[in-house]
Amino acid sequence: MKRRQAGLVLPALILVLLLGALAMAFARQQSRIASQVRQQQTTVARLAEARRLLLEYAQSYHLTHPGQSTGYLLCPDTDNDGAAELSCGSAGDFAIGRLPYRTLGTVPLRDGFGECLWYAVAGNFKYNPKSAPLNWDTAGQFIVRNPDGSARHPTQRPTDYAVAVVFAPGPPLGAQHRVFLAGQPCNGPSDASLAIAQYLEGAYAAGPGSPMTITVGRLDSDTDNDQVAWLAASDVFDARLRTRSDTADLIGAVLTDTASALAPLPDPEGATTLIGNVIEGAPPVTAYNDRASPWSDQFRYLKCTTGTACMTLDDRAGHILGCAGLLLFAGTARGTQNRPAGGDPAYFEDNVSALQAPETDVFWAAHDYATTAPAQDLARCLPAP
Repeated sequence: MKRRQAGLVLPALILVLLLGALAMAFARQQSRIASQVRQQQTTVARLAEARRLLLEYAQSYHLTHPGQSTGYLLCPDTDNDGAAELSCGSAGDFAIGRLPYRTLGTVPLRDGFGECLWYAVAGNFKYNPKSAPLNWDTAGQFIVRNPDGSARHPTQRPTDYAVAVVFAPGPPLGAQHRVFLAGQPCNGPSDASLAIAQYLEGAYAAGPGSPMTITVGRLDSDTDNDQVAWLAASDVFDARLRTRSDTADLIGAVLTDTASALAPLPDPEGATTLIGNVIEGAPPVTAYNDRASPWSDQFRYLKCTTGTACMTLDDRAGHILGCAGLLLFAGTARGTQNRPAGGDPAYFEDNVSALQAPETDVFWAAHDYATTAPAQDLARCLPAP
């Protein structure tokens, strides 16, 4: 071999080795990126599955629990057995723990890093102890925010706040220490209150708080990598639920139950307003059973003090009825109407003038809930005792 040719071999060999090293580094980088993409895809899919199961649970509660209303959510799993606790905290307090996958009818749902999902439920939507009211006007308890602090809700209406939040913990950060225990379905101590700080970055000790802020983390963050999915109050009572036939059956039963309990026309509850010979207010609390109680803020109750049929109802079906008592039901909010308090006379849009002059004006309200018109006022005409 000539000296000139021999002198070129070493640089060429170095170039080949350098290109090979670069190719290997690029391949490793691509592999890491592909792995991160798979982990994120798995996390997103598991969060979506958990959200779907929770929504189905809430929207079918009245079907799986006869004699109850709809919208309730189960308690978290706080002892790492996969089952929802039968009760969680005091009435109105939110609760947090692991996602109760067994009660939801599935296997342990894990994020892309192999960690079980966690779950928080608003105090006013949990199934035990129940809070009343619970219906399409009930506000959520959690405000979900982006890492930069901006809100994730389409509006600032309280019904767009979250009532259930599912967390994917991701890999441990900082001082977090996670221990695998043989025989446990999920990593960490069985007691959720002892494990939570090792999995979630927020200070989410169960208890009161309305509204409470929950921040969505970033996978590349060194301080908060929790990924989040949630249900808003408006998701639970969405258009699909409002237009289902079983919802019409439920509302019909609620109206019938409450009207039946108002015989023989007790006085309205609490402070009543006298308008001519009519007193107006809320039905007495004794008029509500378990199915009707969640809808208590949707009612107004009027009674003729004369004991006669002093009010007139047009039931929108061609019937003009004389009523000694009248039970009004508000229906859903219209447009962008915000109704956080419930039960206000202004919510009865079809009967504002009649409520101001119940003996001289005609009430307009349908007897039955219509899935095609969920916002219309409903009524039950009550006869004289």
